[in-house]
Amino acid sequence: MTKLELSDNFEALVLALELALTAPSTAKSKKCVDIADQLADLFQVSEVELAKQIAISNVFGECQ
Repeated sequence: MTKLELSDNFEALVLALELALTAPSTAKSKKCVDIADQLADLFQVSEVELAKQIAISNVFGECQ
């Protein structure tokens, strides 16, 4: 398993959202959503919305 180093909580939030979108099961997706919810409490709503847009763009491409 490769260890990923995150530079800050915002990057962790984006990653948790990406993992929630791409998880192989509903249960694993829910775990990622729970982590993202906890991280989201550290940010303002506008920052969480930005993280969501970045995650969607990273997963589905620039077409969003």
